[in-house]
Amino acid sequence: MKQTAVKNYASLAAVASVSGTEPASYAGIAMTEFSGRFLEPFYKSYNEVNCLQNGYERRRDLYNLYQLLNHLNLFGDSYLEPVHEIVGEYV
Repeated sequence: MKQTAVKNYASLAAVASVSGTEPASYAGIAMTEFSGRFLEPFYKSYNEVNCLQNGYERRRDLYNLYQLLNHLNLFGDSYLEPVHEIVGEYV
């Protein structure tokens, strides 16, 4: 089972590489961390094919801000605090 999962992660990373874009081109790999994280073998495989650019960790929340705003609009105030935290870093 574990080997199959790792191969699947590698396949997803390979699709991103072949297409020349990341799976979610507007936010990149950040979407995989929007509400938790995928398993570590995914990130290892991803980095073997598409290395994260320098400063990704600093930009990750900014990339996810759109999704948080969308969730705030659709699902209500439970998303307001994370939006304020991210906006507060840039304002």
